[in-house]
Amino acid sequence: MDRIQRINSLIREIVNEIISREMNDPRLEMVSISEAKTTRDIKYCKVYVSVLAPPAQEEERAKHAMEAINGARGFIKRELATRMATRVVPELTFIYDEAARRGVAMSSLINSVLDKPGDDSDDS
Repeated sequence: MDRIQRINSLIREIVNEIISREMNDPRLEMVSISEAKTTRDIKYCKVYVSVLAPPAQEEERAKHAMEAINGARGFIKRELATRMATRVVPELTFIYDEAARRGVAMSSLINSVLDKPGDDSDDS
């Protein structure tokens, strides 16, 4: 694992911990960090945020969660700086990760196709 991968992993773990344990904001329930991508010079990091919610509420919950996280960006960066053993702490950009939503939609689509009756061609 190279240095950037270790930093990405560390950022993901620390930011997850900050959001889940230190931010007492109800908008952040069922929110997790799915990935962090840091530039080679460690100046910038894209942090991907996943929100688990029922499909009918997902868009609204994601919007509120992103507002909460972006509003606390300074706090998150300060906390990250105290826990990272690096000289430079990257500027964080939080991005809503739609991969979980797409995965649930794809799974639902597959299940609906598999559950359709009458698709058997064994009529002999």
